Amino acid sequence: MFIEFIVTHQRIFIRQGILLLLALLFPWIASLFYLLEINLIPGLNLTPASFIFSGIFFLFSILYSSFIDLVPIAIKQVIEGLNDGIIVIDHRNRLIYHNLSAQLYFLKGDKPVIGKSLEMIPFHTIELKSHLLTLEPGHKPVDFFDGENSKYWDIQCLGIEKFPACRLFIFRDITQQKLAQEKIYIMNEELRQLNAQKDRLFSIIGHDLRNFFAVILGHCELLQMELEEENYEIMATSTRNIVEAAERALNLLENLLMWARAEGENLILNIELINLKTVIDNVLAEMIPRAMQKQISLEAEIDSTLEVESDENMLMIIFRNLISNSIKFTPRGGSIRVFANNADEQSVRLVVQDSGIGIPQAMLENIFRIDSTTGRSGTENEKSTGFGLILVKELVGLLGGKIFIESEEGKGTRGNVILPKKHQGKREKSL
Repeated sequence: MFIEFIVTHQRIFIRQGILLLLALLFPWIASLFYLLEINLIPGLNLTPASFIFSGIFFLFSILYSSFIDLVPIAIKQVIEGLNDGIIVIDHRNRLIYHNLSAQLYFLKGDKPVIGKSLEMIPFHTIELKSHLLTLEPGHKPVDFFDGENSKYWDIQCLGIEKFPACRLFIFRDITQQKLAQEKIYIMNEELRQLNAQKDRLFSIIGHDLRNFFAVILGHCELLQMELEEENYEIMATSTRNIVEAAERALNLLENLLMWARAEGENLILNIELINLKTVIDNVLAEMIPRAMQKQISLEAEIDSTLEVESDENMLMIIFRNLISNSIKFTPRGGSIRVFANNADEQSVRLVVQDSGIGIPQAMLENIFRIDSTTGRSGTENEKSTGFGLILVKELVGLLGGKIFIESEEGKGTRGNVILPKKHQGKREKSL
């Protein structure tokens, strides 16, 4: 056991062990010579001489090798008590020291591993063994996730003075730091979203609503002038433009207010059993005059037996926006078709499909993002903010459903809304 201690431990302990071994051997050798009646120096009693030599070696150990110095013991006690893992590797990639934290977090089993090659030692993760084999002193610290203990570790590799081929690894638990960074990232992302929402709202209120009222005021002034000249044809046109601008401004305001209530989670759902054909027919009745202006055909194929538990007002807003968009981006003489079917036993699929100009792929990828500008003019220069679809996504999510848009530029657009037949009373994330 004493010989094993000398072979496997650090050099300072090896030196102390050899001096201690020599000091202990002198009395044993003197006693052996006495038993064998061997006297190398006539007249000299070897027994007291051997104890003198033992004393000299013990004194040398105390003065030169700090044999009874408490500092190494104290340092080891501190290292063993650290939460950081400590591992020391020699020039042959053998593990020559580890503290209790390293044993607890990184090593499998309770068998001694001191003196064994890294390849023979069972670690919790292959990634850890790879870092121990490849990291060299002076490298930047490396982070890795230990799935066994659900911890993040920072690994620092240091050289050892006078033993450049040996490496000392310090493993620092940075789990709380990582979790704090992730929390800060999420908070920053939420703040960025809030700022984007604020900027978008200011843009809509400051630009789009302002334009609507500018149109109304402009036509009112024109109407006043033409009234004096009794030009009834121009007066009729101005009146139609005023009504159209007022309707669009009102629709935009309603969308803004509904979205604000939905975002603040202050919106109370009025859940009831709703016939989908009735809802779609009511929306189409509102949209027919606008469609007729562009000679666009509106068709609906809804089974009269299809019913869902939902909020009728929200469904009206959802399909009013979808159909309004289709009219806006469908050329004169085009067509819009609305149909529904059972997606599965628990849900129904409602589709608004048009023969319009379609959506560019780059715009389609950000169609539901409030921090992206997706508004563009319709086929006859109708104004669009892109805000309607953002509201639709929010309301569909509140109803426990999902929405996705399929479109190819120049080939039309297909809006798919999937709603649960039974309302679950929970908010789903729309896709």
